[in-house]
Amino acid sequence: GIEDGRARAMSLSSRGGRLPRVNPRTTHSPGSFMAALAPYTRAPPPDPRVLLQRLQNRGETKTTTTQHTSRLVRFGLTDKPTHTWWPPPSPQDAGDANDRQYDGIVVLAGGLTASGGVPEWVKGRLEAAADLHSRSPGSVILVTGGGTPHKPPILHDRSGHVIHESTVCADYLVSELGVSPNSVLKETSSYDTIGNAYFSLTIHAAPLGWSEVCTVTSAFHMPRARACFDWIYGACASAPRVAYLPVADEGMTEAALEARRRREEESAAALRRSAEEVGADLAAISGWLHSTHRCYAVNRQHEWGEPTEATKEELETY
Repeated sequence: GIEDGRARAMSLSSRGGRLPRVNPRTTHSPGSFMAALAPYTRAPPPDPRVLLQRLQNRGETKTTTTQHTSRLVRFGLTDKPTHTWWPPPSPQDAGDANDRQYDGIVVLAGGLTASGGVPEWVKGRLEAAADLHSRSPGSVILVTGGGTPHKPPILHDRSGHVIHESTVCADYLVSELGVSPNSVLKETSSYDTIGNAYFSLTIHAAPLGWSEVCTVTSAFHMPRARACFDWIYGACASAPRVAYLPVADEGMTEAALEARRRREEESAAALRRSAEEVGADLAAISGWLHSTHRCYAVNRQHEWGEPTEATKEELETY
């Protein structure tokens, strides 16, 4: 698997098809790949209120000022019990993300309703992105995601065509939030978080020469999303700097949220193993992705449509 991926990557490179020269730096974003994965392996964090008070005493907290502040995470102030492995996000993250100007605002899709609509937790991501876009003149919103391997696609009532998640998200931005369609891009190639990072970089961010990007997703999804973006964007010399904006986990049951958090922990462990084996080389990542990953490898496409290991509760969040 991994060696085959490397061999294919070398073959691609020898034919002149390689993407921009790799730079193994880790300073392209607020945290390195391994730092982003640290929350999944370290001891349980202190009480969020204690952490927040310490930061306030040092004058390090910032106030998030957005139109949709009710949906943004109020870091450390939730009344919900902290999951044993789930760290409180830095109270600075939202403030830092909102203080910068961006070329691209990347929103990770998060499933569709049974009728093909936008789930509540995804609405929060889109609303936060629309507000950030309004304060970043010249920015565009990139919505990512073709679908998921965990559920059959939703089909258009009249034409029978597949309705991609990013298409539904783009429509919500335009029709419900008033964003100009000329300020919205979409990406339909990705079917998981690794794909969100890889295809947002290779289809849009790198070719368009973006220098500043903000990635927006739900709080339950952010640690792994950040690890994916730090790994893949960090493997490309021309990649933009990435900031991260988590939004509140709303619109799902407590049982579904806890199940999804446990799944995120398991997925993070698999991500760590893959990243350590493949390394921070974009050509190698491409070779690995398209030769071993269930969603993208031709030699595994016979598995597409087979039931995945996702539980009933987990499926509620896709």
